[in-house]
Amino acid sequence: MHGNRTLLRDARGFTLVELLVVVLILAILATIALPAFLSQRAKGHDSEAQSTVRTAVVALRTFEMDQDTFDASRADLENIEPALLDGTGDFDVVGTATDFSVTERSASGTSFTLTRDDAGVTTRSCTVPGRGLCRSSLDADGNRW
Repeated sequence: MHGNRTLLRDARGFTLVELLVVVLILAILATIALPAFLSQRAKGHDSEAQSTVRTAVVALRTFEMDQDTFDASRADLENIEPALLDGTGDFDVVGTATDFSVTERSASGTSFTLTRDDAGVTTRSCTVPGRGLCRSSLDADGNRW
């Protein structure tokens, strides 16, 4: 008889304390994982915007070879590179005979700009330093991305 009572006690299940410990552990893991996931999502959006800027710069240099100026419109670049049609409505290009600036806003809200001055020096800047792929400090060349 004594053996049966011990067997019944062991088959009761989990205690409330054990369940609370498991819930607490899951909450801690979720607290750690959620910000990391959201950060990766922002980085993905930023990467897409940076890729669009780089593609636009290649198209703009192609335009400059043909027209001897960087003064191209968005439509001119989209004719050279149809992939730019996938850019957001915030994609912008401004150019003169010797310099240009290309800007794209990512879905995360950060704008990425690549600028070339009259001397041919390019600079990469962004509007929200320290978030996503926008570095919080400048690199040796003065770029944020």
